Amino acid sequence: MSMQLVEKRQHIVKEFDVAKFLENPYHWLNEQAIGKKLNWLLAHAEDVIIWGQLKGDVLATSIPEINQYAPHLREVRLFGETGEWLLWRERANWRGRLIEEGDGLICQTYDEPHLMWGSKVVSASEDFSIVSEERDVLELVLPIASLPAERQTRVALKVRHTLDYDKDGQAFIDCSRLAGLGKLTWSDESTWQIQDI
Repeated sequence: MSMQLVEKRQHIVKEFDVAKFLENPYHWLNEQAIGKKLNWLLAHAEDVIIWGQLKGDVLATSIPEINQYAPHLREVRLFGETGEWLLWRERANWRGRLIEEGDGLICQTYDEPHLMWGSKVVSASEDFSIVSEERDVLELVLPIASLPAERQTRVALKVRHTLDYDKDGQAFIDCSRLAGLGKLTWSDESTWQIQDI
């Protein structure tokens, strides 16, 4: 885990066009992914996790008809190196916020890897793999074409933390967001190294 200084422009958006999102969630997500250069989708519905990856100008999803799950969606994240849209349902209402990085304040950030479920590929296609653990029946669909055969390599979510300081100079995490997916490899120096997928 390394600390680095980055320039960051942070926008907190509390209102967004709910009607356009609810009318056609896939179209809205695809448009936002292209416009904001957000390469990854992670959506939680009542009974399914939906992954996606921007391929050119098409958001490929693990479930072909994501719109049919719209009434059951609880949380949706579009994320990448440039920022993150987080949409969530509060009872019957949707809320959202956008964090973008770019021109603006200089902030300290660090990326933290979070290991994903799955050490072996059960099946794979061009865009997605079904993975599981060695001794478990639970399977998960991830937006990766394949996993390396080495046991020291795992898929990880990259979580970016932005630091701030209180009046006494104590550092604290001001906000956190998803920033990407990577392959996490155990190195000879006994540390985990994350590489973008």
